[in-house]
Amino acid sequence: MERLKKARAPFRSQLTKLTNQVGPLLQGKKPDIRALAAKLELLEHLWTGLEDVDRKILDQMLDDDAEQDEIDAEHDAIKQYEETYVLLKQDIKRALQPPSPPGSVYSEAASVTGRKKTVQLPVIPLRKFDGELKNWLGWWSQFRKIHDDEDIDDSDKFQYLVSAIEDGTEAKEIVSGYPQSSENYELALEALREHYGDDDIQLQYYVRELLSLIINNVTSEEKLSLPKLHR
Repeated sequence: MERLKKARAPFRSQLTKLTNQVGPLLQGKKPDIRALAAKLELLEHLWTGLEDVDRKILDQMLDDDAEQDEIDAEHDAIKQYEETYVLLKQDIKRALQPPSPPGSVYSEAASVTGRKKTVQLPVIPLRKFDGELKNWLGWWSQFRKIHDDEDIDDSDKFQYLVSAIEDGTEAKEIVSGYPQSSENYELALEALREHYGDDDIQLQYYVRELLSLIINNVTSEEKLSLPKLHR
């Protein structure tokens, strides 16, 4: 265990140094594109190595039957470095993108004639899933945009997945049962979808909700109108 932690120390140290080096490169109106591109490639290699050592340390802790407090502390420490990695990567990629017209954020959208035009769109915050079946479809319809984006690495998608689920929920426990790596992203997501997004489970839930609503409407003195019942 100590040997693994000693092997991890240089990775964490290099990540901190890289963060400090990138900061000055992002300043100014014209960032050094070549230097930032090189730092981004170095960051990816660095994170791959760090992620591999973190996974080995967690596996070793489980094999050694470490105390839950120790495992939780290790998870927290790993998460802090993961956040540093994700934020740094986002800052570099943002700097490498072509500049938008000043004063506005633009996005391409198809017009009714089939041609593309630029329109100003507000930023849509990523909602968090609270583990309730009734909220699954709405949450998944938004998160699947991240899932289907081929330009996002699976390791980054895993970070988005973890951050898009509320703490203290069963859903968070399901996802947290998988070490955060690109290889485990699909496994964690599939486990989540089987638990909440299965067609039979969703159908049973909404049938029960509909029956409950109908029964309450029959037994209640105040009847709901058809439009309200439909909603």
